[in-house]
Amino acid sequence: MYISVICPNLLTGGAEKVTVNLVNELINKGHWVDLILITNQGDFFEELSNKCNLISFNKSRSRYAFFSLYRYLLKSKSTILISTLRETSILSGLVFKLPFLKQKLVLREASQFEENSFLGKFLLNFAYRSANLFIANSNFTKKSFDEKVFKFFKKDFKTVVIGNPVFNRNFEESLNNSFEHEWFESEKLKILVSCGRLDPIKRFDLLIKAFHIALKSKDFLRLILIGNGSEFEKLKNLSIFLGLESVIEIIKFDHNPARIFSKADLFVSCSLTEGFSNVLVEALRSGVKVLSSSSGGPNDILENGKYGKLVEINDEFDLAREILLTLDQNQNITENKNRALHYSSDRVINKYLEHINNIL
Repeated sequence: MYISVICPNLLTGGAEKVTVNLVNELINKGHWVDLILITNQGDFFEELSNKCNLISFNKSRSRYAFFSLYRYLLKSKSTILISTLRETSILSGLVFKLPFLKQKLVLREASQFEENSFLGKFLLNFAYRSANLFIANSNFTKKSFDEKVFKFFKKDFKTVVIGNPVFNRNFEESLNNSFEHEWFESEKLKILVSCGRLDPIKRFDLLIKAFHIALKSKDFLRLILIGNGSEFEKLKNLSIFLGLESVIEIIKFDHNPARIFSKADLFVSCSLTEGFSNVLVEALRSGVKVLSSSSGGPNDILENGKYGKLVEINDEFDLAREILLTLDQNQNITENKNRALHYSSDRVINKYLEHINNIL
């Protein structure tokens, strides 16, 4: 099958990593894939299969790529266009209003819908009605669209829930990649780790405050944060203000954070909301105990607490208490690792192809 995939860019982010895993696994399964980027930027190019046909429109915004995408689709022999982010999904839906296009359109949603204006809902719905298949990455994501968009407008396409293709066939081997840090050389220390875009919605400030509280009970705790984003300096300054600069390490983007997870004692996610959580799946598979806020997508991943610990977190005192409790509790690591296999690229892309074949 000849498949086109479109994404704004391959800059650091969960959806961009998912796009690369999607493309690579489709190629592994024998399909020909064009990856279309609006801008030729990114951190994930080195992870992209050399068999992928990479196309860039070299536009600053998706809106400026309208006719570029239309011309591409008219000439292309692909049978499917898959959009992996909302920005290009709206673009693709609008382009598919034009005549003479023979491809089927698959739209993947990576996060919940939060737009409250009628105009925003109308534009998205108008564009999305061009789709033949709508894939939500979690029940949380699907519910937000059902309640806030599709409830008010007629829906003509099929909707399904398929989790993200989080890790590929080389994941286990990548856990052995070296990561040197003096904290991991001490048997007395307990290492907490968290990872994600340094954005207010991830509540890393709450984690630092909770860690500060927990540290008063157990002074052998250490915290590693992995990520980059608008909050980097703010979080760095917060750790200094609380006098934690010697016990907190903030590491900018790492292509393989799971190699760090596997050495830690507890992975913590305290996001306010999550459409999914790629790093939570990687943590499960890496064999570290996990603690996550009940924030949407993690409820699917952990099956409401069956795999790993899932809790309501209202403030730093709640989180500190849960961190201390979880460190002392056992988790069935074998079951957690097996659960993560549901989100391997191989299994997830098989589900994608099953539904794609149905619309063809």
